[in-house]
Amino acid sequence: MSFHTNITRNMACNGYYPNIRKVINPTDISSDELKTLLHYALHLKKHIQLSKQSQDLKGKTLTLLLHKPCFRLQTCFKATAHVLRMNLNSLMNGDWEEADYPEDMAKMLSTSSDIMFCQFQRHSRAGRFASGATVPVVATSSCRSILLHILSDLMTLREHFGYLNGLKYAWIGSACPALNTCLAVAPLLGIDVNYLCRCGGEPLTPSNLKELQDTDIPQYTAKIHEAASLEQALSDANVVSINNPVKVDIPMIMKTQIDKLAHENWVFFHLFPRKPDEVDEEIFINDKNLVWKSFANSKWICAAIVHYLLNSAVTYNVNNV
Repeated sequence: MSFHTNITRNMACNGYYPNIRKVINPTDISSDELKTLLHYALHLKKHIQLSKQSQDLKGKTLTLLLHKPCFRLQTCFKATAHVLRMNLNSLMNGDWEEADYPEDMAKMLSTSSDIMFCQFQRHSRAGRFASGATVPVVATSSCRSILLHILSDLMTLREHFGYLNGLKYAWIGSACPALNTCLAVAPLLGIDVNYLCRCGGEPLTPSNLKELQDTDIPQYTAKIHEAASLEQALSDANVVSINNPVKVDIPMIMKTQIDKLAHENWVFFHLFPRKPDEVDEEIFINDKNLVWKSFANSKWICAAIVHYLLNSAVTYNVNNV
């Protein structure tokens, strides 16, 4: 299978990366690049053994830098390194972001890495770290975004529905980094997002909403809507994503509610860990729950990003989402 796109990428050449790509914010990825990554992740999942590009990455080193343990990230990157036949250098240090010069740590790690994925506690440190790197850097998560998680969910939706454009996405819960990321990427793929966030009974605005809507990208105005009620958020939704609604004064959500209000083809996501009294247990044991499929797809999204940033051969027709 051949892939075609006119997007310019960075090419690895004898360990040196000209014009090195740093993906720190979700908005660092264009809509065409998002489409390419999702398509290529699905391609790798089906054809990894046939992919010549996977052979090109054999023996290269992927560094994962964490400030605290993360079950999802650690499992994902171990699997990614395995399918790509890369070496995995997994590091955990809760104090590294406190260094006066995080740029120096990036330079040091670059000497033994081909690409770095980093979990940042403070988003403000991500840019400084990346500025010192001489290899590509991707921020997996921070206090502002969790890119890999949301891209994995979107890949799972593309796999499940066969398309993304026109889907209605209901976000119910707190205004957190996952919502920030969803608002930054989902509208670019034609998805309408209705969010319901509360704090002390009052509406809560996502921290990056104004920044997004101040851009000249029309989807951020046309595709993002604040729901006035749970009923409005769920109305005709194809995707229901729930994150700690009890904390933000939203009562436990029942499957019967979703069945009544959402589209008949609705599917479900949750940002773990879940807590008691958030969601009806029947939702989790239902076939409409795509949480586990998204978790399994994380390695393919990660693998697609590695290919995209290190391999000049990754191309795809982007007019098919």
